[in-house]
Amino acid sequence: MKKEIKLIIETAVMALILNGCSGGDTSSSGTENTGTYAVSGILTDSPVDGAKYTCGNVTNFTAKNGSFFCENTPIEFYVGNVKLGEIHQLPQDAYVTPQDLANVQRDVFNDNVSKIAVFLQSLDNDGEMEESIILDRNLIKKLENEHSELQQMTHTALIELLDTIGALNVVDKDAALAHLHQHMGELLEHAPITEEGELAATPEVDPETPISSPPSEEETNNDDEIKVPDTIEETPTTNTTTSDTQETITPEETEVPTPVTPTLDDALKQAYLDIINEARLEGRECGEYGYFKATSALTWNEKLYDAAYEHSKDMAISNTFSHTGSGTKNDETAKVLHSSSGSSVGERIEHNGYTNWRRYGENIAAGTSMDEAVEAMEGWLDSPGHCKNIMKPEFQEAGMAVYYNENSHYKYYWTQDFGMR
Repeated sequence: MKKEIKLIIETAVMALILNGCSGGDTSSSGTENTGTYAVSGILTDSPVDGAKYTCGNVTNFTAKNGSFFCENTPIEFYVGNVKLGEIHQLPQDAYVTPQDLANVQRDVFNDNVSKIAVFLQSLDNDGEMEESIILDRNLIKKLENEHSELQQMTHTALIELLDTIGALNVVDKDAALAHLHQHMGELLEHAPITEEGELAATPEVDPETPISSPPSEEETNNDDEIKVPDTIEETPTTNTTTSDTQETITPEETEVPTPVTPTLDDALKQAYLDIINEARLEGRECGEYGYFKATSALTWNEKLYDAAYEHSKDMAISNTFSHTGSGTKNDETAKVLHSSSGSSVGERIEHNGYTNWRRYGENIAAGTSMDEAVEAMEGWLDSPGHCKNIMKPEFQEAGMAVYYNENSHYKYYWTQDFGMR
């Protein structure tokens, strides 16, 4: 009887990729207001359509040209219920930039400025931001349940948030700052990029996994990219199934038998890497993500492997299937960093030494055999989100691992992590 591979498909898979389109309504979510106001201006990176603003008793949305109208200051700006920042005085030129929201000089490109730029650009509904950023209504709706302040988040937390809500076009930090610098027009025409704001590579979210130990992680063929980042997948069993929702099995520690997982020697690493690179050597359709051309081979990374192995082992022993760690004592990264919740992909790869990343992605699978990962790869390539992670030309390195526990639900748990630095 054919094994069933249950897939967990992350709709945001990879928050840190530049291709893809977030979709959504192209119409404006703001409304023009022609009344007389003491304060009127334009929210810009490129003009932002659909951001919420509040001032006094007024709550409204920026119009297609980014305009807003208030009787007085301060004015607070949000997307959903994520606060971008606020101004207490309208700038002389009436433009409100990410620097103004971060309360810094306009020639400064610091971390808070970059987070605002990444956030707004990643929420654009079609990736065409030359004239305006039109915020995707579907993503705005999901952010209404988020009550947080963007400038208090880490960059990693921001990418993971974008991944969680399903942003498919997560812009990396360098690209976001380059766009901001280019499209501020005369506001920044001659402004130098300060040392603090150098367009340096900074970690973003796109999970990757190491070898050794069966399938594991949210979904038998689960793709998580950073995204900026990456999406949420689904779960494995037998008879390939896919789902756009995340399924998590309640953590339950099970007896761990003597592992039957082969020792991770150079030959096995090469076999896992070969199967990934063989897929990348030919162009292929990845469902709604479209056609991916044949692309360059990846190199093996031990740190990504360590992160993947940790996660596969955690899933197998804790009897869970998710990109989020179990939060039990088997979740090594969570045990070191925090105890209240399970580890994230970004936390795992950084904890295992894969730092200074610019993008990462993760696929997970469960319930397949261990025959050199052939079944797991077949399931991933048949799933659009996972396929996209495997074919992403931006990725440069990978690690892949499997862990076996005969007393767990799916027995074999696979993790595949991808990265770019």
